[in-house]
Amino acid sequence: MKIFAGLLTLAFVSQVAVGQDHIARGKAAITSGDTTLAIRSFERAVSANQDADVASYYLGAIALRQGRLDDAVRFLETSVELEDESIDAVKMLGDAYMAEEDIPSALRSYELAVALDEKNADVLTAYGFALLKSGAVDRAIQQFVLAKEYDPSDPMIYIGMGDAYREQKVPVLAAQNYKKAVELSPNDIATRFQLARVYEENRQYTEAVREYDGAIAVDSAFSQAYIAKGRILVLAKLYPRAVPTLKKYVALEPEDVEGHVLLTKAYYGAESYTEAAESAWTTLQSDSSDVDVWRIY
Repeated sequence: MKIFAGLLTLAFVSQVAVGQDHIARGKAAITSGDTTLAIRSFERAVSANQDADVASYYLGAIALRQGRLDDAVRFLETSVELEDESIDAVKMLGDAYMAEEDIPSALRSYELAVALDEKNADVLTAYGFALLKSGAVDRAIQQFVLAKEYDPSDPMIYIGMGDAYREQKVPVLAAQNYKKAVELSPNDIATRFQLARVYEENRQYTEAVREYDGAIAVDSAFSQAYIAKGRILVLAKLYPRAVPTLKKYVALEPEDVEGHVLLTKAYYGAESYTEAAESAWTTLQSDSSDVDVWRIY
C-alpha cells in the first residue's frame, strides 16, 4: 500500500514538473522569439492543468500582441478566473478590452487592478485613459495625477493629461503636458504632432512650426507634419520657406489636391511664376474649383 501511495506521489510530482517545464520552455521561447513554440508550450501546460493561470496569461499576452483580440480576452478571462489577484493578468485583460473598445469591461478590470495595487502607476495610467475614453475627463485627470506621484518619468502619464486638458479646451495645460512627454520621449512623433497642433490652435505659430520640424527630424517621411507646417507658412506669407516644405509633401502625397493648391500659392507668392503656372496646371487636372489657382494659371 505504501509503495502504491509512493508511486501516486511520484506521478503527481512528475506531472507538476512537466507542467513547470512547459511554462519554463514557453518563457524561454518568448525570449528567443519563437512564438510558435511558446504558444505550443503554454497550451500543453493548460492541457496538463499545471499553472494554467500563468499559461493562460502568457497565451493572452501573445494573442494581444498579435492582434487576436477575441483570443486575448478569452485567455486572459480564464487567467483571471483562476487567479483573480494577479494584477498583471487583470490589467492586461483591461488592455484587451480597451483594444476591443469595450470600455465598460475595461473600466471594471482596471478598477479591480487599482484595488489590488492603488500605487501602481501603469494601472492608474491605463485606468485614466479608459475614463477619458468614457468621457469622465475630470476623473481621468485624477488618475493621471496619482500616477505621476508614483512614476513621474512615464511619458504616457503626461500624454494622458495632455489629451484630457485638450478635451477640456485648456490649451496651456495641454501643451505643458505634451511638452513634458516629448522631453521624456523625444522620438515620439505622434505626441510632437499633438503638441504642434495645440500650439497652432492657440495661434502660437512659431512654436507650432518648431514642433512640426521636430517631428520631421525624427521621421522625414511623416507627411502630415509637412503640410501642417506648409499651411502656417503660406498663411504667414513666408512663401520661400513654404515652397520646399510643400514640395516634399507633394512628393510624399502626390494624390492630395490640397498639397498641390498650397504649393501653387507658395510658388506664386515666392515670385516663381513659371513653377506656379506648372503647379497650377497639375492642380487643375484634379480639382478645378479653386479660384486662386485659376487666377495664377
